[in-house]
Amino acid sequence: YDYIMDINLKGLFFCCQVIGKEMIRQGKGKIINISSNVSEVIQTGRVVYAASKAGVSHLTRGLALEWAKHNINVNAVGPGPTITELNRKYFEENPADLQERIDSIPMARVGKPPDMIGAAIFLASDASDYVTGQTLLVDGGSTLW
Repeated sequence: YDYIMDINLKGLFFCCQVIGKEMIRQGKGKIINISSNVSEVIQTGRVVYAASKAGVSHLTRGLALEWAKHNINVNAVGPGPTITELNRKYFEENPADLQERIDSIPMARVGKPPDMIGAAIFLASDASDYVTGQTLLVDGGSTLW
């Protein structure tokens, strides 16, 4: 519990705090946190991870509210199941879990890191100047069920 919360929520809070102070000094900025689709839905066996990512999304909203007056946008990207170097070995060793996740996604595939690029570019660009406090889910529709 502490390990997951320390990395996913506590570490993110302290990073936002340091960066936010500099952005307040500059009078503008954009922060993009990494949440997860499980900030919106619960998956069996992942309750602590889901709670930490729900915390990320809620922290994102709270900081957006507090820092909007400083022209700082705070948003998050919420990936769905995504194959990364960090979890590739796990999915290779647990193909049934991978298939279960694929079966839960309307687009019938897990994500790849490049799938997140467009969301991050949008949130970092001028096109999102009026967007704050949002978690943009990039999950192949997995939260639609």
